[in-house]
Amino acid sequence: IEQHLTETKQQINVLEEILDRNDISRSMLKDSMSKMMAFGQSVGGIMTSDEIVKGSISGYVFEQFEIACYTSLLAAARKAGDVASIPAIESILAEEQRMADWLIQHIPDTTEQFLLRSDADGVEAKK
Repeated sequence: IEQHLTETKQQINVLEEILDRNDISRSMLKDSMSKMMAFGQSVGGIMTSDEIVKGSISGYVFEQFEIACYTSLLAAARKAGDVASIPAIESILAEEQRMADWLIQHIPDTTEQFLLRSDADGVEAKK
């Protein structure tokens, strides 16, 4: 997860470079990022009190949302003929797909660990 946070920070820099190269306002990026964060938070609020499991599921859903966004951005770059941006967007898309794969692979174990801890006396299941 820490690796993905580092990747995300690098992705922001890459996206800002793409915006600058194409003379696109950064406020558009900020608006899009705000909407993505709001979406992630709303997804997080639909589950019950099992915070760890909820976080895993929300994270996976959010990664899928990002994958869809970058897939769309890649199509737009291709259509606009922005060949300079295509490799960077493809790289970001691959990072998001790897994170989604990691999350979905770990959801069963996270759920099992939550259930084991929630059944154990004196053990806080959320941690």
